[in-house]
Amino acid sequence: MSRMNPKNKKETSLPSNFTKIWLREIPEIQKVAHLFEHKKTKAQVLYLESDDTNKTFGISFKTLPSSSNGVAHILEHCILCGSRKYPVKDPFLQMMKTSLSTFLNAMTFPDKTIYPVASDNNKDFENLVDVYLDSVFFPLLRIEDFKTDGWRYDLKPDSKEVTYEGVVYNEMKGAMSSPEDYMVRQTLKHLFPDTIYAHESGGMPDEIINLSYEDLKAFHKKFYHPSNSKTIFYGNLDIYYYLKKLDVYFNEFEFSADFGDITKQTKFPRPVEKVLPIISNPAAKKNGSFTMAAVLDENMPQSDQVGLEVVSYALFDSEAAPMKKFLEEGLAESLVNGGVADFVLQPFLYFGAKGVDERHLDKHLATYKKMIITALKTLSRAQIESGLNSLEFGLRAPSTNDLGIMYMEAILRYWNYGLDPLAGLYFEKTLENLKKQDVKFFTRLFKKHFLENNRHLTIKYIPDSNFLTTQNNVENKNLLDYFAKLNKKEKNALVRSSIKLLTYKEKTNDPKLIEKLPRVLVSDISSGNREYATKNYTLCDTPVFQVTTDSKGVVFLTLAFDISHLVRGSLVKDLGIKETDFYTLLITYFHTVIKLGTKKYNYKEWALLLERELGSLSVSFEILPIFEGFEVYPLTKDVTEKTYAVFSLKVLEDKLPKASEILSELFNNIDFNQPEKIIQLLTEARREIEESLVSSGISYAITKATSGLSFGLELREKVAGIASLETIKSLITNLRLKNYQHYFVDNLLKLHKVFINKANLILNVGLNEKAQLSTISKTIENFLSNIGNQTEVNMKFVGFSSKINSNIYGDFKKLKLDERVPIPADVNFVARAVDISLSGYIPSGVLYIVNNLISLDYLWKEIRVKGGAYGVSGKFDFIRGILLMGTYRDPNIENSFKVYDGVFNYLQNLKLTKRDLDGYVIGAIADFDPYMRAGSLNRALFFRYLQGITPTIREKLGSQILNTSPDDIKKFSSKMMGDNLLINNVTLFGERGSNQKGLDLRRI
Repeated sequence: MSRMNPKNKKETSLPSNFTKIWLREIPEIQKVAHLFEHKKTKAQVLYLESDDTNKTFGISFKTLPSSSNGVAHILEHCILCGSRKYPVKDPFLQMMKTSLSTFLNAMTFPDKTIYPVASDNNKDFENLVDVYLDSVFFPLLRIEDFKTDGWRYDLKPDSKEVTYEGVVYNEMKGAMSSPEDYMVRQTLKHLFPDTIYAHESGGMPDEIINLSYEDLKAFHKKFYHPSNSKTIFYGNLDIYYYLKKLDVYFNEFEFSADFGDITKQTKFPRPVEKVLPIISNPAAKKNGSFTMAAVLDENMPQSDQVGLEVVSYALFDSEAAPMKKFLEEGLAESLVNGGVADFVLQPFLYFGAKGVDERHLDKHLATYKKMIITALKTLSRAQIESGLNSLEFGLRAPSTNDLGIMYMEAILRYWNYGLDPLAGLYFEKTLENLKKQDVKFFTRLFKKHFLENNRHLTIKYIPDSNFLTTQNNVENKNLLDYFAKLNKKEKNALVRSSIKLLTYKEKTNDPKLIEKLPRVLVSDISSGNREYATKNYTLCDTPVFQVTTDSKGVVFLTLAFDISHLVRGSLVKDLGIKETDFYTLLITYFHTVIKLGTKKYNYKEWALLLERELGSLSVSFEILPIFEGFEVYPLTKDVTEKTYAVFSLKVLEDKLPKASEILSELFNNIDFNQPEKIIQLLTEARREIEESLVSSGISYAITKATSGLSFGLELREKVAGIASLETIKSLITNLRLKNYQHYFVDNLLKLHKVFINKANLILNVGLNEKAQLSTISKTIENFLSNIGNQTEVNMKFVGFSSKINSNIYGDFKKLKLDERVPIPADVNFVARAVDISLSGYIPSGVLYIVNNLISLDYLWKEIRVKGGAYGVSGKFDFIRGILLMGTYRDPNIENSFKVYDGVFNYLQNLKLTKRDLDGYVIGAIADFDPYMRAGSLNRALFFRYLQGITPTIREKLGSQILNTSPDDIKKFSSKMMGDNLLINNVTLFGERGSNQKGLDLRRI
């Protein structure tokens, strides 16, 4: 969807209340930086000038917690709940609904709070800056918002139980359930015990309840001051115009220096060791963990810090890392994501291992330390080069869509501590210097700053099966004690307070106040797609979809092998693979295929080759529904789904020939005969899934809830959902049996041969507009000629596309699922999938608006605001005709189920003003046609191509969005009422609230 982008008024001179401190060029990122200072308040503003139309603004305040009551985090939430100029209850939510923003958020760090926004529309960007500036300096900070987003005692009428409620309170209960987050928090606490970092800025649940409303207001008054701010602008904008806007706010304050300092941790006289409890996963055999951390020198040269990043990557993170031996020997299941942590005043090195047998924790920790010493002695130049290349590619060709946000975070890592704000953006000389160094330079760095460093902390984590129970017992006792002390009058007052707060939450915004919020108008947007340079052609009988973008010399290759006929084929007959093993083979293939190495390169040599020559190489299992028109879905027809094995690669243009050699080697000479390596990779995968159930439980819950609604969705659940976890566990056991190893490895190779078939390949090439197309085409032709039409396996093709109810792989019948999946966390994720495809469903752009109405109005208000959940999600599977709803860190699951039940009734009774609807149209356009940079844009356009979503179809969808009427929404919802909803699936991930009544769920 193309957008009209009205230009800002041009300011021709620097506002008189600002002084320009300096102007500096940054050749590495082809940007120019300008630093300004406000004369009255000494507030500094940095502008990173760029031709990027996606503009970014962010204002950061140094916020120093004196306890773990979460005041900085709760304030961050309350800041965006109404301000002096915009006194609506929820301007942040209103902007989410109606903005074209590409980034809209706020973040609390251990020592700062940042409020960033980004948009590629000038008017929208100006609006966002206005709302955020007024919010941070003049928030209303209502007590109702403190109780909603912070914490409160809640007592329902006729209830004999009082509870703690609050969005941040529930969020942090969930965060404390994540072992990875918990270990980082404990490291900060014990590595910097005499500083602010000993406190949890996000808040510990047992301390959040000590925070008062008065404390919140005092914290804002102290820290949210221009003199304590750092403001950053990025992109193609008129900085003088925005300095003038800043001046309006800054001038309302006097200079101040009363904000306190971030003090440094004094040196330890000797290394410190701690033993702490950690949450236990009853399904896992090994639950022990340990971490090691060391504080770095405050005045360390940048080249030394970057050098430590390189050697850390080579030792621990690379697929060829020598410390992976710790996993190969079965001493742990995964390594802790570590390296240089530079988000605090004193950077530190951080490493460790998870899934260690707690009975032998000391022994394995000693082995880990010895392995580090051995690894340093054997470190090779090739391993260092892999670390250097990985670092350099990330610096020169960042993959993020939000460059401004990335640069902002890099700037604040230095600027927040009074250092040169651009230090993290200059890297050319550092890289040049590091490339000249021998291996001994890097090993000496690591020895000095890690092994020989007295400011060293080791934490051993012993699993405690009662970890959550103990916490909940303390919480319950506190609540019981509190309730017991209340007299009848106080109980009635608490009930009235709870009812009053609920009434406030249910109250709609005054339309006159809503009118005050700035907004983009529908007239500012023109119908049609953004124009992209794409074309289709054929090379070596292979269809090619080419995308030309400003990719900064990076070439993107995506190879999609259509395997639809295989996943729906008669595998027992055609491949000799047992049907019961088919899912096992698929899971293993996609977790291991690019990491095993080949007959020419063992897995370590292979990993180093990839890391030296490529930007990245990944593989994914994709199941895509195919768009087949704007007609009503007849009862006898189901959506066509295609399944792909997708290999994605990015590489600098001059290394493309080497990349093609690498792909040829992978496709033709892969070595699956490595059962021990496969076991290690699957063990890491199993651990990753188990841990992501806490951090990403909503995606697993939604995948589970949808799994009964089509063959493709069922397949996705079995290969990539929670169901894959049990399959992986069984497979790890079976692969230790020699007779099974031979059978399994042989069949993996069979599967690979029928997957990598040029007859089923569709190639996507993404390149820079100045790329040497003829040279690139020749290289790709040479590569394609090395992919043959596999004939080793007598494969009988059984149709190109897969119909859900076809008989190719047996009948698939839509199933009703009501399931509970227990996870080791004090947090719930609740998902519901509603199949609307049999209710006269017609694919339409209207659904983009309905999607935002459900997620940003109905679910947000009923589940997040009233129910206290941290997050909600509402989304349509547009082609299949499935409504997906989910909650994140949800303390009130019974309420969420009731809310889900009322979604179509809400739509049916909705009364929208023209202003309301226009706002949702703007928000829908932002979702429908998001700003994307080269990498994500290339992938998105290719997947649209595979799904048959042409520019003409998108033109129609965009027109439908722009022309949606309230009647269109009612017509849609009326078809969903009554008995039309044949399948309505529910999945609950979690333990908390499992005793709530009215839940028709079975435990699995």
